[in-house]
Amino acid sequence: MRKINAIFLILVSLFAFVAITSCTQRPVVRVCINNWCVKAEVADTPEAQRRGLMFRKDLPEDKGMLFIFGQDAQYAFWMKNMTFPLDIIWADASKRIVYIYPDALPCKDVCKGITPVLPARFVLELKASSCKRHNIKVGDYLVF
Repeated sequence: MRKINAIFLILVSLFAFVAITSCTQRPVVRVCINNWCVKAEVADTPEAQRRGLMFRKDLPEDKGMLFIFGQDAQYAFWMKNMTFPLDIIWADASKRIVYIYPDALPCKDVCKGITPVLPARFVLELKASSCKRHNIKVGDYLVF
């Protein structure tokens, strides 16, 4: 009887885990800049925006994270609990790139915020050096 209860408990736990993880999967959108495209997870909720790419092991070059905000502002980002560097791109409501912070380094304890010089509506995080490799610059447009 104990064996049956243990198996039942394991199956219920497994079902709950699958249900929870499938519900928290973020939408993905294709974002292109200068004919180079990535598949970006969309961070459009406060919780997704707070967590970002924290604690991830790596970010493939063809992946990214797109933060979508409800209004233009100078959204500050930091690299706390990151394990790899990123290029961070801010774009305004027209999706025009207004600021790029290349090769932002991870930090653990004291972390400085990185703030754009102009207000933005969207922020795209990419693998470090992507902007240099693909000649992405201020004035280019995000297409999605």
